[in-house]
This record gives sequence, C-alpha cells and structure tokens, in this order.
Amino acid sequence: FKPDVIISSLEVIVHAQRIANLYNIPSIQYLHSYEYASPSRKEREPWKVSRSREYSDINEANFIFGAADARVVNSRYMKRRFEKKYGRSFRVIYPEFALEDVIDGDPRADERKFITGICGFPYKGADIFYELARSMKHENFLLVGNSQYEYLKKFGKLGNVRVLPYTRTKKFLGM
Repeated sequence: FKPDVIISSLEVIVHAQRIANLYNIPSIQYLHSYEYASPSRKEREPWKVSRSREYSDINEANFIFGAADARVVNSRYMKRRFEKKYGRSFRVIYPEFALEDVIDGDPRADERKFITGICGFPYKGADIFYELARSMKHENFLLVGNSQYEYLKKFGKLGNVRVLPYTRTKKFLGM
C-alpha cells in the first residue's frame, strides 16, 4: 500500500514530510495555526501568548516548505503572514462548514441556552469571556475546549459558567 498523497498539519508536518520524501509521495501541508509562523516578541504580549511557548525553528520550516508539493493555509491573513516570513507561495482554502455536521435539527434562536466561547486561554480571549460572564450574571455561559488552569479556577467561581473541556462540536452546539 502506498498513499496517493500525504496531507499533514500542526506539529506532525515535519515527520509526514520526511515520510513523503522517503517514499516519493506527494505532500500537502495544511497550516491553520502559528506552529511555523510564530508570533514576534512584539505580538506575544498583547496576544497574551506564553513567552515559554516554543515554535519550530527556521531550518525545520525551510525543509518542509521547500519539500512540500503544496502549502495551504486557512485564511488570507495566514497567507500574508507565511508568504512574508518564508518568501514562498501559499494557497488559501477556507475550512468547510456544513451546518448538518454540527447541529441536530433546526436551530432556533429562542431555544438557545448558553453564550458559548471556545476561548480558555488569554490569547483566545479568556479575559473578555470572563468579564462578559461576570458582568452578565443573568445569562448562562458555556466555556468549551481546553483551558489554562488559572482560567478554569476563575470561571469555576462564577455560578453562570459551565465548563465543557472535551467534547464534539455537535454536542456543545446542541446544548
């Protein structure tokens, strides 16, 4: 068995590219995060990204981007960021979104039970979500996905926030 193409993402890109090179298999890299376009020191503070977070080095990035048959990003913003940093072309493919894949039945605004955030880290807006929940005590909030421990403690003290760390999209959208 030999695949027709290897499509990889996030931290496994370098390993997938090595396999693609070894077996002469075309490769596509899908980049939708900052693993290979790390925030600058100037960006890290306002974005509230951990200073200890380590990103891939330039040699690794040059290897994978030089070897890939196609480099795909998920937005024009990421395209500009990657092209400026690496001087190579990147294609934009927006993530597919099919409503029936994530919601059971017909969604109705009057049936909504929560204001939902997928933002358990400061760089994803945890402070904003926290302040909204704190100031809107009459509303119910749902915090979905991974969260930084300090924020879990803060949200846990609010009576109007339910935390759902690991779940399928269809489940939390159906709540």
